[in-house]
Amino acid sequence: MYKILRKSCIMILIVLAGCAFFRYPNPDPFYVSTGTWDSARFPLIKPYDAVYGNERYGWVINLPSVPGEPALYGSVSRVEKISVVNDAILIYTPDKPGFSEALLEQLPIYYWYAIVPESKIQRGFRNENDFLEYAKQLGITDITWENPQEFFDRFKETGCLDWIPGC
Repeated sequence: MYKILRKSCIMILIVLAGCAFFRYPNPDPFYVSTGTWDSARFPLIKPYDAVYGNERYGWVINLPSVPGEPALYGSVSRVEKISVVNDAILIYTPDKPGFSEALLEQLPIYYWYAIVPESKIQRGFRNENDFLEYAKQLGITDITWENPQEFFDRFKETGCLDWIPGC
């Protein structure tokens, strides 16, 4: 019994080592990290990434200010769906930002986002129809959404996602 258990453990270690060995070795450090000990991470299009820190905020995408674009919140929390197509990052969240009620009455609440890093575009939308119309302007008519956790799991296992250079 001990020999069978030992052989099973050795086989599992060999398989795990093999999986780590075949992870894509990207030369750009931005496209390598899966996070730290207390958070998970996967890269979107540079300089954007998705980070999972805790249950309260879920998957978060930081939104650095972009000159010439309307100011959005500093980040999008509780991201439920992401699509990366035609060099654009598309995001959906059902979450309202954690501002005071008085401030929320003054600010628009965005649930849909379109980000085009190369063109320095960051736009938020209140409803799906406006978002889809804007996506059409970007030449995007077919959006395949995925849960951020699915992207993270794939990235952690392979080191690749469709938009990562060299993958």
